[in-house]
Formats: sequence, C-alpha cells, structure tokens
Amino acid sequence: MAGIGQPKGLTLDLSVALTEKEFGISGTQFGVWNSPLSSDVIQVRFNQNQAHQISFARSRILAVPFNKVFITVPAGMTGNMDILYGHGSMDLFRIFPSVPEPFTSMETLLTAIRDQVQGDVADEDYDAVPVGVAAVEVIAANADRKGCSIQARWDNAGVIYVGFDNGVGPAAYQSCLSASDGYSWDNYRGPIWAEASVAAQEVGYGEW
Repeated sequence: MAGIGQPKGLTLDLSVALTEKEFGISGTQFGVWNSPLSSDVIQVRFNQNQAHQISFARSRILAVPFNKVFITVPAGMTGNMDILYGHGSMDLFRIFPSVPEPFTSMETLLTAIRDQVQGDVADEDYDAVPVGVAAVEVIAANADRKGCSIQARWDNAGVIYVGFDNGVGPAAYQSCLSASDGYSWDNYRGPIWAEASVAAQEVGYGEW
C-alpha cells in the first residue's frame, strides 16, 4: 500500500534536562507513545530552533513535515519517554491512550473508577505555616496530590498574596486572602507560595 512508512522510535531519559537539543530525525508525524506520568511534558521545535515551541505529553501526536527537531526537557522529571515518528499516511498513524494498569475484571475497573470519583480516604498532608513580608513555599510540589487548599488565619491583620513561585507579592499573585479567606485547587500538583502584606501572619493548608 503506497504511502505507508514504518514508525521509528526515540527514547528520552527524562532525568537528563535538555535545552533545545537538536535531533537529526525526519518524518511527517511526531508523537509521544509513552511516559511515566501523564504530566510529563517536553517542548519541541520543528526544523529550526526559532520555530514555534510545541508542548508534547503522553498520547499527543502532530502531523508536520520535519527534517530535524529541537527538544527541551525541563528538570524535575524521571524515567523514559518513548517517542514515535515516521513518514506516510496520517490516517494510519495514531497514538491511543493506554490503560495505566491491566484490569483483571470489570469489577476491578468499576472499583478503580469509583475510587477516583470519591477521592482518597487519607489526606496527603496539612499544617499551618507562618508567612511574612518575604515569599515562602507553603505547599511543596507533590506528584501524588489530587487537590489542595489554603486558608488565611481568622485573626490575620494583613493580606496574604498567593502564587505558584517565589515571585509572588502585591504586584503578582494568583489570589489574595484576607483573614479567614481560602482558595482551593483541583488537579494541580505544583508548589504554592505566599507572601503577606505585614509580618507575622499565618495560613493553613491541606492536600489530598
């Protein structure tokens, strides 16, 4: 059958950070076949290192003609990411999401779905953290987290500025909390930082 090409493979060690590393591969389709986590993301430029950067995660595929790629692997990931690329008919090149774990029965599958909907029985962590006029990390990144929340202490005198890195403050924040105010995130696993408008404030947090 004309136009059909055998896919080729490329394996990236995600524990090794890369910045715009050039790979001399070519094809008309490029996609991530597998990686340890669905949140593992690499950045790819096609054909030239000034091209638009495109994010790729597990099960994503793009049809684009290319004769080289420039790949950036951010720090902080582990394991191997398997990439498939090749020439030929786009109609015959598909990457389908795989089932994370083999299921031995329909009952096991339904139990797993129920557990996901209901959430965890045990929390990941909770505590109270002092916050002053310099940014502090309130909740560290946690790959096992499903969600988290933060709340300003009821008798705080100032405002708590909340963000995702140490650049948080009065000029840059995701949310700002007066006394007793709170905020929650679903499906966010990165760090939460906070800075207060006055010294000696406090926030409580929980993650699950």
